[in-house]
Amino acid sequence: MSGGSTASCTALVEDLRQQVLDAAAAEQRLVPVGGRTQLSWCRPDHDGPGGPGSLDLSGLRGVVEYEPGEGTVTAWAGTSWSERSEEH
Repeated sequence: MSGGSTASCTALVEDLRQQVLDAAAAEQRLVPVGGRTQLSWCRPDHDGPGGPGSLDLSGLRGVVEYEPGEGTVTAWAGTSWSERSEEH
């Protein structure tokens, strides 16, 4: 994850882990969201009874792997296309 120390990244992952554990204990569904740019593609009902909560993954940013010859990129959920272009 770019833009942060190992300690801050570890803290972020631990916070996300705790949110997942809390939701599981409450039998609440979670919808993982990154940069919130493509929610219209597949947005579950957030307002109905028992609707899912959001698991904000926007802090997980950065390109993990870029293979220009293959035309593939692996990035964390909060990484924007412009960030991908800047990094590679």
